Amino acid sequence: MQSVISLPDGSALRLTTAKYFTPGRQVIHQVGVTPNIRIGLTQQQEFDLLESRREPDSGSVRKISTEGDPQLARAVDILRGTVIFAERHQTPKKTPAGKTS
Repeated sequence: MQSVISLPDGSALRLTTAKYFTPGRQVIHQVGVTPNIRIGLTQQQEFDLLESRREPDSGSVRKISTEGDPQLARAVDILRGTVIFAERHQTPKKTPAGKTS
């Protein structure tokens, strides 16, 4: 991956990142990250994904499913659940008089 860094004199520096790390400094370069939650694709979704990555034949029309993204939908569900859990399990705020609100 390359990043462009602007310099004060108007020029720029193109920096190539050689390795990727997690926030915990674990190297994931050429290895990837194992997901905590796996969301599978249907055979049709997998076929459509592979077709979208394939080089098109000259003159061919590519059909890609417009069906929703199940992996994205599951991620949104998890985030919503996290927000709901946090709202229900908040500790009551204490007022200066020592009473809870």
